[in-house]
Amino acid sequence: MPLRIPIAGGRSPEPPPYGGLGENGWARGQTFLEVVEAAGDARGAWESAFTAGTIAAGGRDFFAAFPRRVRVLALGDPARADTRVNVAQAERLFTLGKNIWMRVFAAPESPDLVRLFAAGSELPVLVFFGDDRREFARWGPRPRVLQQLQAEWRRPAAEIEALRSEWYAQNRGRDLAAELQALLAARLDA
Repeated sequence: MPLRIPIAGGRSPEPPPYGGLGENGWARGQTFLEVVEAAGDARGAWESAFTAGTIAAGGRDFFAAFPRRVRVLALGDPARADTRVNVAQAERLFTLGKNIWMRVFAAPESPDLVRLFAAGSELPVLVFFGDDRREFARWGPRPRVLQQLQAEWRRPAAEIEALRSEWYAQNRGRDLAAELQALLAARLDA
């Protein structure tokens, strides 16, 4: 018998858990440690991005004491610097506390997730799910300040990549931390 969706007089259907991934789909993602261990020659880049981040004392306290359970789906291309830096620095923030868990999905092996969460967007994308298993926010592909600067740069792609790397080295994750803290603080107010 075909599934009938109510036209009137009822609520809309509940969204599927974890953006349609369900528990089994979520489990196919890797922990950050698994990503680093499988990175081969890029392992040093992942590790240095993780340790290079600067976290303000207020941010450290915020992430350490965050009271709600959150799952984060990180979708990116491990070969790209934006993915390595932003995913590694986000993981560092999330490991300060006990309630935020992240799974990393490589876009080249996950075209279904690219269609669901990043169609037409740059990577990486961080997708946030609450304890109710519903998506409540997305972040990406890089901090807003860097996106604004990049929009102003009129240079060849190779030069832009070098300028981004320089910006990441100077910023050391401060803008990423502030943006993710604001995103999660809004969840507390909801």
